[in-house]
Amino acid sequence: MFSNKHKEMHSQITREFRPRLNVIKDKNGNALTDQEKIGERWAEYCREMYDSSKIISPQMSPNEEDDLPPLKSEVEWAIRQLPSGKSAGVDNIQIYAEMIKVSGDSGVELYHKLCLKIWETEQWPEEWRKSVFVTLPKKGDLQQCPKYRTIALISHASKILLKIIMKRLENTISREANETQAGFRPNRGARDQIMNLRNMIEKTRETNTEMYMCFIDYTKAFDRVSHNKLLNDLKTFKVHCVLCT
Repeated sequence: MFSNKHKEMHSQITREFRPRLNVIKDKNGNALTDQEKIGERWAEYCREMYDSSKIISPQMSPNEEDDLPPLKSEVEWAIRQLPSGKSAGVDNIQIYAEMIKVSGDSGVELYHKLCLKIWETEQWPEEWRKSVFVTLPKKGDLQQCPKYRTIALISHASKILLKIIMKRLENTISREANETQAGFRPNRGARDQIMNLRNMIEKTRETNTEMYMCFIDYTKAFDRVSHNKLLNDLKTFKVHCVLCT
């Protein structure tokens, strides 16, 4: 079995070089070479992909466990969990995870007060709402926007509260998730569903019955998730509204 470092080395060695093209096609297939036009096309593509104009914030019944403001121990844990060596977001001052980690107790105190203020006011800092989109080429015609994967570089400071929120959501969702769900759950994965399929196939052979299987691969599945549906599901789980704003 390869370790993570071995896998990373293998990925670097076998990765195909894909030069970035200075040409992008618009919706009608016309080639764009002007950098300003290319930027406008990317902005249009991202707006369509991440359209949030219809997102609403439902009123939620508070969950007493989630209603607690962030604890100092949670902030300390979140800072330790910040990944190192990552690019900074759009902070006016380039704040990296390494800088936050070496800030010690004073940094924990500072970010704890900041998290408490955000929690009480339910207002996300304006700078934390901004992100820098970076496009990574995939396979196929690289003149088409959908042939790129987009990632967002966000403020490292915002990741502290985001990690606290994510951890609390994980605790809630793990209790509510269906027992048959294997994806996106700790200590479970595709191997569990493969085993389930094998068991079902064996049963059909034993009983001499037909079995039909269908694998659905959604295009841009994560990008096209309905945020309204997610918010309504969280409402069903009685997740505190601050975690969803």
